[in-house]
Parts: sequence; C-alpha cells; structure tokens
Amino acid sequence: MSRTLDSGAAPRLIVSGVSKTLGGRRVLNDVSLRVTPGTVTSLVGPNGAGKSTLLRVVLGLERADAGAVSIDGVSYTHLQSPMRSVGASLDAGWLHPRRRACDELLVAARSHRIDKARVTEVLMEVGLTEAARRRVGTLSFGMRQRLSLARALLGQPSLLILDEPLNGLDVDGIRWMRSLVRGVADKGGAVLMSSHVLSEVAAVSDNVEVMSAGQIVTTRPPARTSGSSTSEAAGWTVTALTDAAADLAALLRRQGHVVSVDGRRVVVHDARVAAVARVAFVERLFVESIGETRGDLEAEYTLAMARANQENLAPSAFHQG
Repeated sequence: MSRTLDSGAAPRLIVSGVSKTLGGRRVLNDVSLRVTPGTVTSLVGPNGAGKSTLLRVVLGLERADAGAVSIDGVSYTHLQSPMRSVGASLDAGWLHPRRRACDELLVAARSHRIDKARVTEVLMEVGLTEAARRRVGTLSFGMRQRLSLARALLGQPSLLILDEPLNGLDVDGIRWMRSLVRGVADKGGAVLMSSHVLSEVAAVSDNVEVMSAGQIVTTRPPARTSGSSTSEAAGWTVTALTDAAADLAALLRRQGHVVSVDGRRVVVHDARVAAVARVAFVERLFVESIGETRGDLEAEYTLAMARANQENLAPSAFHQG
C-alpha cells in the first residue's frame, strides 16, 4: 500500500506530552502524536493500553493531568462549532433506546444548528434509511454502531475520532467502514481511530501508533517497503526451532536482538537467517529448522510488544480479531 501524503500540511490534531492517572494508576504517560489532513492514524495495543482514554482526553471528556491537546490550534472545548470540526463515535451505548434512529440524529442536528436535511443524508450514507423510524433499542449492535457513526458525520467534520468502529460489524459492514474511513481521508479529512483488527488497520492506515501501558512504544506506517530502512535486516523476522531455545535467545539478546520464545520456537525480529544461524553454529547449538519472513503489520505489532516486554512494560494479551 503506497499513498502520497502532503508532509507540509498543518496537523489537524496535536497531542503533546499527555499524561493521565485514573484510580491511582497511570493510564497515559507522556503521549504525543499528530494527525494531518488526508491521513488515517490508527491506535493499536492490548486491552488497557490507554487507547480509549486517549480518545476521551482528545474530546475533552477526560482532563489530562499534564500535556495539551489542540484541534486546529485550540482545545476541543474552545471549538466554535465542535460537531462541524470533529465527529466522534466512541460508544454506541449512549444512544437513547426509546428514540427512533432518525430522532436521535434530529436532536443532535438541532442542538448544533445543522440542517435537518443532513439527517436523511447520513442515514443513507451509513445504510440505515430503512431503519430510520425504528427504536434504537430494537437495532442490532452493528446497526447501533452505524447510527453512532451517522451522528459523527452529521456536521461534515474535518476530523473523525473513532473508538473500535469495526466492533459489531459483519463482513460487508467492515468493508463498508474501510471504504468510508479511507474516503474521508482521501477527500482531505483526518481520522484517528482505535482498532484491534490488524488486517483492517493495515488496509486503511497511513500511520500506526502502537500503545502499551499508557505509552506509545512505536510509530510507523503499517508496512515498511524495502527501501525505507537503513538496515538490511529491518522488517525481517527469523523463526528457529531448537531444543536449545533459551540458550539461543539469550545469546541473541546479548547481541542486541529483540527475541521472543515459545517452547522450542525462537522468533528474532529485525534479523536475517544468516546472522541467527551463525550464532547457533559458533555456539554449537543444534537447530532443527530455520526460516525468515518479510514483516507486515502483525509482525510490526509483535516486534513492538516484544520490545515492550523486554523493557518491562508488561502489556496484557492482545486480541487480533
């Protein structure tokens, strides 16, 4: 996937050194990122990494203990027309179960002085025209997700903030969401979204921020091309099967490699077969099999989590979806 981005465009969203403590636990620790027009930025990471809290801080729903957030140069609470600047879909659970879908949007449109004609337009855009007069409580979870997104799109905002937008969607819904998110960015808008579905993140994202224990542990495009790294080994992963897994891993770590071990399986990130095989040969460690693969987003994520583990960030389990 290759996209031409305007690197000189002013960031639509700037998060600078944001920290937040909840219940005595530091859930965000000096987080910084930028989202520019024409791009999709995705947050990925284990449950409890701080993704949802970060989005809530961006939207002024949580106050940061330190740091700052600006949207087009001001905080969310100082935007003159918030819904026209930022559209947010965090949790479909806030929708009023007894309201009709169309009424839920009409209330939002009136309160933000948006033409009610937009209600019909966004219902069509998210595929809920036939469900417009149904009570929210009778809608499936996936349909409520679509309704929440419809509300986010009402003001035709230049920035979308989406928390796990793929939750509850079927295969067709996921394809539709991918097209919509990418379409917003391709028209000059900006999107910041969280997701645990790595394949979909790779399909739509220009930038991926990997979070663990309240920190961003790596920032990069979803896949590196052969010419984008100064190291020949960057982006390659070596997998070796050996009874001496612990010994081989220890030797490789001493050489600065990021290594994970699962039983007899040793996975070495940003390495080539020749280098790993040389270590095993010199140390007379028998290796049953060895191979290498070119990295993708899942490999990038695994590498970031392995590094976090080696630095004692101890992330929790991550679900690939």
